[in-house]
Amino acid sequence: MFPWRARPFMLLIPLVLALILVACGSAPQAGAPPAATDAPATEAATAAPAEAPSEPLRIAITGDEGTLTPYTYQTGYPGWNLLTLVYDTLLILDADNLAQPWLAESYTVSDDGLTHTLLLRDDVTWHDGRLLSSADVKFSYEFYKANRQSRWTPPMGVITTIEAPDARTVVMTLANPNPAFAPSAPCRCPDYSATYLGRHD
Repeated sequence: MFPWRARPFMLLIPLVLALILVACGSAPQAGAPPAATDAPATEAATAAPAEAPSEPLRIAITGDEGTLTPYTYQTGYPGWNLLTLVYDTLLILDADNLAQPWLAESYTVSDDGLTHTLLLRDDVTWHDGRLLSSADVKFSYEFYKANRQSRWTPPMGVITTIEAPDARTVVMTLANPNPAFAPSAPCRCPDYSATYLGRHD
């Protein structure tokens, strides 16, 4: 027989055993299906996260860069870099330094390397909503040819003719095949417009 002082501890033993059995019984069984929820799982998986409000991007520069047109920016850096935030090019260099369509939807070169044809995208507009056209591209390149600028004019030297057979097609013919033409002209020269030259610039 246990002493009287041990009896309270003996009374706790059944209580502890009961708690252990309850805890074991409430654990989910292996392989048991998950408990049902009010919302279907597919809805939870496909719910789009809330978008954070956009904030303006402010870039500090060390000096004045003029009005940031192809003929008025002041320096190669950061002037030219800022210019590319205002004006786009027909093609753009990818991570492998290969020319890819940008304002142009497609770019093809003839087998002899002389004829370069660009089809413009149909969803590009100027700031006033007017669609970019082949006439804008033709004007830009001819303007760079006629009005010398150290960055834009040299790549134009190989072009003999620029044609705009329709609103979205630009055809440039070179005097000689030039593998460097795409990276040096369509990838670098921004598109301008006779409509806005003098009125907005």
